[in-house]
Amino acid sequence: MRIFTIALLLSSFIGTSQDLTMMQGGALSISENASLFINGFEITPSTNYELSDSNSFTVFNTSIEEPISVGRVFQMESPLSAYQGNVRLYYQNIELNNLDETKLAMIVQDEQATWNMVESNLDETLKIVEFDFQEPTNFQGITAINRQTLTIDESLMSSIRIFPNPTAGIIQVATNRAVKLEVMNLIGQTVLVSQDASIDLSDLATATYLVKITDVSSGANVFKKIVKK
Repeated sequence: MRIFTIALLLSSFIGTSQDLTMMQGGALSISENASLFINGFEITPSTNYELSDSNSFTVFNTSIEEPISVGRVFQMESPLSAYQGNVRLYYQNIELNNLDETKLAMIVQDEQATWNMVESNLDETLKIVEFDFQEPTNFQGITAINRQTLTIDESLMSSIRIFPNPTAGIIQVATNRAVKLEVMNLIGQTVLVSQDASIDLSDLATATYLVKITDVSSGANVFKKIVKK
């Protein structure tokens, strides 16, 4: 794997151990499956990708407060546009802020500055939290928090089944409870909602989605993966 570090950037960029600044008119091409590494943040696009125009990439050795994150937060002045591929956040024990390392999960800041948890992978040996963006996605921040434990009504959990899965159109939730549905992509953005136990996915792109199923009476919820063909 080829890794581009700040030290390899050309005159269109100004870099320090903490920051990478792209000047107006600057551009950096990252080949498919090559990597750009910036002080504990690494992107490896699955297709040829170009960073262009003015932007600032900063790794803050601090944390966000709500919810509390590790003491390493990567932010961009402008969102990374239509990115597809792997993202890695490297951390150190000293940056854990008393978080449970075994429960670390990546959160991604979208264009509206909202932090969303994604289904990331954790390597405690190498101190890496990583996620694969399977679809082109815009984002402007990355860090890690403790994976939240959801309050789940066990009777709701045992009664839930989604069919058909995979699907090309309408899905139905088999349950004896009154529920509402929220379909989200894998970075937590809501793409569809329904006030009953069925929803039509026909207009969605082929991909894997999460369906949040909420019990109307108790507010308990469960998440199920659904594959849109």
